[in-house]
Amino acid sequence: MFSLRDYLYIDKLLLALWLTLVGIGLFTVCSAVSEGYPEFIKDSVTNGHVFQTIFAVVLFSIFVLNPLKFVRLISQYALFFALFIAVLLTFFGTHINGEIPFFKLTLFGDTQVSIYGIGIVVIACVFYFSYLFEAEFSAFRTSTLAKFSHVFLFALLVVLCFLLTASSVVTLFIIALMFAYLKGASYTSMSLRFASIAVFTLLIVLANEYRLRRLLTFLDPWDDPFGAGYQLLISLMAIGRGGWTGQGVGESAFKQGLLPEGYGNFIIAIIAEEVGVLGVIVLLSLILMLVLKVFKIGKQLYSAGNYFGASFSWLTGMLITVNTFWHCASVSGLIPTIGKALPWISYGSNNVVLYTMLLAVVIRCDIERKLSER
Repeated sequence: MFSLRDYLYIDKLLLALWLTLVGIGLFTVCSAVSEGYPEFIKDSVTNGHVFQTIFAVVLFSIFVLNPLKFVRLISQYALFFALFIAVLLTFFGTHINGEIPFFKLTLFGDTQVSIYGIGIVVIACVFYFSYLFEAEFSAFRTSTLAKFSHVFLFALLVVLCFLLTASSVVTLFIIALMFAYLKGASYTSMSLRFASIAVFTLLIVLANEYRLRRLLTFLDPWDDPFGAGYQLLISLMAIGRGGWTGQGVGESAFKQGLLPEGYGNFIIAIIAEEVGVLGVIVLLSLILMLVLKVFKIGKQLYSAGNYFGASFSWLTGMLITVNTFWHCASVSGLIPTIGKALPWISYGSNNVVLYTMLLAVVIRCDIERKLSER
């Protein structure tokens, strides 16, 4: 039942880390579009991020204050919901560079709202695998029909996501791999699955001309410095210009329209330019502290017998870790550019809303554990 007293049981460190990251993201995004961009982009990005932040706070309150019964109920249908969203994206999604990650809706006249559909698909899978873990999924192990049906539906989702975005397929595989580990899969089995992910990822790249071009650009960005390699090269210049201590907050030269997506998928480059490598280390340390806290809550929930909460916490921590690594690695040229948002920091991809929803469920699970121990 809804109760404001539940706020007393919120983990204070986790709440402080979340608020700090959201605040840093809001300030950085608004600062990144303060100069060098047309007014309509400034207004769109700033107002959009502020709205998403407010909506995320409201969503956080709803999930934290309400019992998990409803979340558990919808989790068992989350895979079907993910399939539904993937089908809608296939037919009605917006094409961007050969991929289809978004819906674009027109509201209030000419106002357009982008919904990161592929992110919703991935989040839905976190809910679904957590439901399976809680249920112990005995039918999955003993019933051939049940096993086939779940594998078939997940495989169908992977195929649809393959048609939408490459990175989403890899993310789904990582979630499935983490789930297999939680279910006690052997190291041999895990190694084979990891190898299959690597092979499938290579096939994804080779099957699409745009993805192959991004891979070749990653190998030699100087081959096309004013075309496909431009964004990566400017990003590396921004990081190099920042050095160890940075040029100062608000003093980025490359955020003035020189670095495309400097407020989104390349925001860590702008942060590195302004506050340096040391500032980036501090930011990543905050994310690491949050992830470690989420993993610790997952362990406590497992010990308390809340297997849904334990699996959800571990999968959430893994998803935050993987996407943080992908963002930083692609921006710094360690891996091909894949367009991943930095959790709670980047603009777009409904980034703040989706990660806040995941964290709110983790906090709610922790609250119910504490209430049960009273």
